[in-house]
Amino acid sequence: MEHYIPRPRELALEQLKAYILEHHLQPGDCLPPEREMCRLWGFNRTTLRSAIARLEASGLLKAVQGSGTRITHRFRISLQNLSNFSDAAAASGFRPETRFLSCTPVACDEHLSHIFHCEPGEHLYKLSCLRLLDDSPVMINSAYYPANLMPGLTEHDLVNGSLLQTIQEKCHLKLEHGSAQISLTQVSSEEAAWLNLPVGASVFQIVTQINKADGSPVEYCRTLGRADKLELVSSMHWEQEKEKNL
Repeated sequence: MEHYIPRPRELALEQLKAYILEHHLQPGDCLPPEREMCRLWGFNRTTLRSAIARLEASGLLKAVQGSGTRITHRFRISLQNLSNFSDAAAASGFRPETRFLSCTPVACDEHLSHIFHCEPGEHLYKLSCLRLLDDSPVMINSAYYPANLMPGLTEHDLVNGSLLQTIQEKCHLKLEHGSAQISLTQVSSEEAAWLNLPVGASVFQIVTQINKADGSPVEYCRTLGRADKLELVSSMHWEQEKEKNL
């Protein structure tokens, strides 16, 4: 039986990944000089540079002129908090920008009628926008809102500041809780153009639903995010069953 022998560049790729994990390298940290890495693992520079190029293409590494190859600083999205994109990005050291694409009234289809507990054909607002960090596109948001709950929504500033805060203040709605579902999907030709990706590239798909206190939905949003630019994080808590007094 023949044994599979990895190619040198595949070995170099695995060595680089292992080095990053073992040394707990963080965004902004620099890899050792190429000469040192070649001596450490026995690769020639062509092989090593091919592996580095693949990690650069995936968004993990970035070559910085004059200061070597560094771990990429990716935007971390917390799945626990409904934080404002601009504030969260700025706090992480990015320069955020939101480009308004469209806000149009649409008729509720069968899928959306199930989500919003309404009849097909009822009016919704569909709001689409492009999110950028340091002039680079990272996310497309397509969100739906019940028109009857938000009269005059299009008259408000829907780009600057927090949209959810605008909804609460201007439309007098109290948002209570939400849910999120994360998966992978492939971008269409139009989505690829907006995100500066090849058609069919894999991206994060984050589907969120925000509800009022009574459980009725206020927002249903589908977000497509570049996996090489974003990092999804969640916190975990250990819950132990309390002992019952018998």
